[in-house]
Amino acid sequence: MAEPYPGFSRGAPPPPGWSPGQALPVAQNAAAVSLPGLPTSYSSSFMGVNLFYPSWVPSYRTRGGIISMLFYGSLYAFVMFLILIVIHFTAFPIFSFSPDDNGFIPIPTVSDQQTAYIKAPAIPDLSANFLNVPACTYTVSTDLYLSGDFQASSVPRVILYRSASGNVSPPSTDTKDNLLTRFPDTNLLIWLDSIKNDLYVSIVTTSDGTAATSLLETTPAVENVPIRKVFRISVVFTQQFVEVYINGNLEKSMAVKKPPKTIADRSSFFPVISSIGPNVLISNLAFWPRALSAREVRAYGKPLTNETFYSKPAR
Repeated sequence: MAEPYPGFSRGAPPPPGWSPGQALPVAQNAAAVSLPGLPTSYSSSFMGVNLFYPSWVPSYRTRGGIISMLFYGSLYAFVMFLILIVIHFTAFPIFSFSPDDNGFIPIPTVSDQQTAYIKAPAIPDLSANFLNVPACTYTVSTDLYLSGDFQASSVPRVILYRSASGNVSPPSTDTKDNLLTRFPDTNLLIWLDSIKNDLYVSIVTTSDGTAATSLLETTPAVENVPIRKVFRISVVFTQQFVEVYINGNLEKSMAVKKPPKTIADRSSFFPVISSIGPNVLISNLAFWPRALSAREVRAYGKPLTNETFYSKPAR
């Protein structure tokens, strides 16, 4: 038996203006129902049961239309995303995962890059304090400025090395033949010739992992690097090879003949040694705990600083 009005069986009071014998209008398929003293409501029939709900609640048919639109919209977005992925990896960059990688849709990522000496040139022998630096298989990059002032000396101009404490002070008579003994805590040296503006990268390798069999493997010279002009040197160091880039361009590479020497976990990167004075300055030292690809090095590219930056006090 049908209820005289909704809620009758639960003891609900009748709606205002209702009198016994008055039938409430029931409309199928979400028809409007207007009751005296009540806002417009709707009813629909579901499995033979009349359902009443306020006018601001969408009907199941309306909800079905919204779900369909969401489904097809999501499908369209997914297909477009797949197309962009294919274009990104086959034709030209679409997404930008890091600065200067030529993509135009930025994608937020967690960068593994660490930096030091970004506000002013580095103080000689001041640790970069990078974290979790492996013995090898990493990439370092720095902006470098040579004043061009001549300084008669036989001491190699070491611009980056690893050490447990820093403060390496070679005697004025030192030569490149003493690099192994002068820097016992490192397996990487980036240095300039004492007279010519030729740049080298040396790797300390060993046949049995001990210092007793240490050997210095050095790349061919990058000859006549710029003076009085900032340039960026990037070095990719792995167990198999070393690559040297200038301003994002590969200049020299070398196959590593023996395993790199194992060094202490506490060994940090240190910038230019004090003995070469202000003639060689570095800044924007960057480190990645992995070997960057050639494309990534090219994207990192050219220096961020200009010559006036190196007139700032070192810090």
